[in-house]
Amino acid sequence: MQDLYPFIYRGVLTQESLDKAGRKNRRTLDGNEANLINEKLSLNLPEESSISAAKRMSLVYTAIHAFENMVREFVKNTLLEVHKER
Repeated sequence: MQDLYPFIYRGVLTQESLDKAGRKNRRTLDGNEANLINEKLSLNLPEESSISAAKRMSLVYTAIHAFENMVREFVKNTLLEVHKER
């Protein structure tokens, strides 16, 4: 249990660091990304409500994906410490 607090706190600090480093969100797309969205991915075809819902869910997916990878690495390192690599 004593390792859980630092692990979660590192996740919070990572999010803050990414934001301070200029992590882009849907409000800060540059011209290249806007071009990709409109021309290459044809996101102008579906209804705007569908696109908006998908964009919101992509943020959730990003958070879940990052957290899952952090947990996987934490578990792997813990198991290696406990069972030692042979």
